[in-house]
Amino acid sequence: MPKPSTVLTLLYFKDCPNVPVLKELLRLEGIYFYEQVDIESLAVRDPLKCHSSPTLIANGQILIGSRTCKSTLACSYFTREEMINKIRSWKRSCDRGVK
Repeated sequence: MPKPSTVLTLLYFKDCPNVPVLKELLRLEGIYFYEQVDIESLAVRDPLKCHSSPTLIANGQILIGSRTCKSTLACSYFTREEMINKIRSWKRSCDRGVK
């Protein structure tokens, strides 16, 4: 299980179809506490604005999603299997003490 000091941030925009899928997978993996940031609510120059939706960041490292160089909204696309594998890999690394 991730250490309590781990900071998870979910970057998203409201109409992205992959956000509910990622939230469900996090819940199924027992991850209930994470910061949620609506990309559309951020200032134009906010560095978090330049990410696809959904993007899941753990302690500053992107687990799912990507940085974008455009100011337009973009969806990340990963299959459920890819997302769950990335989440589980991250959880294992937390169990081993790797950040």
